[in-house]
Amino acid sequence: MQITLSEQNSNVAHADLFDRFLTAQLQNTQHYLDDDGFSADVMSSIVKGPIVNVWLKWSLLLIPMLIISAVVFHHFPWRQVLQEGYGLLLQLNMTTILQLGIGCVLGVLCWILWLCRTELSV
Repeated sequence: MQITLSEQNSNVAHADLFDRFLTAQLQNTQHYLDDDGFSADVMSSIVKGPIVNVWLKWSLLLIPMLIISAVVFHHFPWRQVLQEGYGLLLQLNMTTILQLGIGCVLGVLCWILWLCRTELSV
């Protein structure tokens, strides 16, 4: 299928016409449509619902969370976890215990310095 020269010219002319149309439409774009206060009237006529009490909202959130946390805390195998942790601690040699202690001290020191970063900056 071959495209003739007249078809190519008509396609180019059509593209130019469409480009000119788009340019004209985009130049005449308005950013605000005047509605004579219609939007403000609609917003003012919307009925506002009752304000929820802050204590009620927080109690509805916290009471179920505390109940679920208490059930999980009660059923957690604390004795088994503590026995295994104590057993692992007894198996460590003195070098590893010192490394863990130094790492914890450095971690706490970095955390304290991070909290005090505003007072130390000049």
